[in-house]
Amino acid sequence: MTEQATPILELIASVIHSVNESEISPIQADKAIYIDFEGLMNEPPSLIGVMIDGEFSQHVFDPKLYLAAAHSNLDCCDASSFCNELVMRASDEKRRIVAFSSYEKTIFKKYYGLDISPLYADARKIAKVLRPLILQASGEKPRDLKSYLNAIGYERGNYLGLKQTAPRIRAVSSMLEKRQDFENLTPTVKAKWTKVLQHNHIDVDGMSILVNLCSQATKSKKSNDKRIRCFTVLSNISSQE
Repeated sequence: MTEQATPILELIASVIHSVNESEISPIQADKAIYIDFEGLMNEPPSLIGVMIDGEFSQHVFDPKLYLAAAHSNLDCCDASSFCNELVMRASDEKRRIVAFSSYEKTIFKKYYGLDISPLYADARKIAKVLRPLILQASGEKPRDLKSYLNAIGYERGNYLGLKQTAPRIRAVSSMLEKRQDFENLTPTVKAKWTKVLQHNHIDVDGMSILVNLCSQATKSKKSNDKRIRCFTVLSNISSQE
């Protein structure tokens, strides 16, 4: 695994020498690769959601979920190969890899031997530019992705709940192991799989909108009108809803 990762890391270093993961330009935000892993605690990810140039796709890594993936017409693939190819593409095409928090960056390193720090942008850190305005408007400081999406008017249904993805994946995996056919799952467990995919899609799509918004709000760091820029962009988003 280390031998596979070495030429990729060398390529990254030759393309991007130094980046600040809390900053992203509008051009970088538009070109970025947005990702979100889903899985069980302290285990390799079960699947990944990816958005590139506005096109969203989901790829399932865990063989225990392949029957569910087939039912949803999703790609089933080897996680290490997929992640290596994704990083290679980001390097070749000079794209940032964006996720909310440092979790995905840690997963790349821990399970696939890939240090993507030179390419990485942390959406949570990027979104902090909106905190003062959101706090002033709502009296609440946003901390997680859901609260930021709510603040910019992005719909994320309450039916998805909080911290439910891992239990849902576990339920689907466990019942598939016993019944060996997605059609034999109970309606409740089938619905859990649907919610896993919906949750992942919404988080990736919402994150891409959030980061693009923030990149516009911070376009000119030398200007003193950051809050005005932020307010203008937020107002434009709200008027489109």
